[in-house]
Amino acid sequence: MSDRFVVSGSGGGITPLWTKGGQELVYRGSLEDRFVFARAFNPSSGDLGAPEQLFPDNYLRSSPPRLREWDVTPDGQRFIMIQVPEDRRPRRLVIIVNLFELLKERMEN
Repeated sequence: MSDRFVVSGSGGGITPLWTKGGQELVYRGSLEDRFVFARAFNPSSGDLGAPEQLFPDNYLRSSPPRLREWDVTPDGQRFIMIQVPEDRRPRRLVIIVNLFELLKERMEN
């Protein structure tokens, strides 16, 4: 099953989620249209409302979407997303083994 979808009358999106109760579909727009969208849903008729831009999507996306990098809270009012660091540089970890021995050697020289 693909995470990409197209809804009639929209540019489509990726990783769709239903809010609690199935009254609203939220999804991330395409790479060209980087917003998070919502569409009201009427379960009785199956009709979708017009897409509504919620906010810019400047958050982590894997390519292709292999996992769900986001979620909507049970009340449908907040989103949980992974923020990308502004500098986008990889972080590094430096491990020093035998620190005191190295300091002792440097102080003797």
